[in-house]
Amino acid sequence: QDTSIVLVVSVIPATHEIVVETINGTPPNGRIFELWLIAEGAPAPVSLGVLQTGATTRITVPDEIAPRVRTGTIAISDEPPGGSPTGAPTGTVLATATFQEI
Repeated sequence: QDTSIVLVVSVIPATHEIVVETINGTPPNGRIFELWLIAEGAPAPVSLGVLQTGATTRITVPDEIAPRVRTGTIAISDEPPGGSPTGAPTGTVLATATFQEI
């Protein structure tokens, strides 16, 4: 219900790409957004990459996790420049969602 951050995230299955378009919102000052996959049965979130502020970001998902993207949950966290230094979300998780087939 909070619309301070609005992103449109799409999957292109044929190329294993995720396309993220920022509609509204920016990361807190000195931070970036990072995209995560929380796959069913996985022990921890997996970073899919950092998002370009104010631009559309295209991320190619590694083949070994691509099948889990469409059934998993994605999350956006705010992280230091360059992304999480630990390989796990260290900042605030700002949004989560699942993909819907259209």
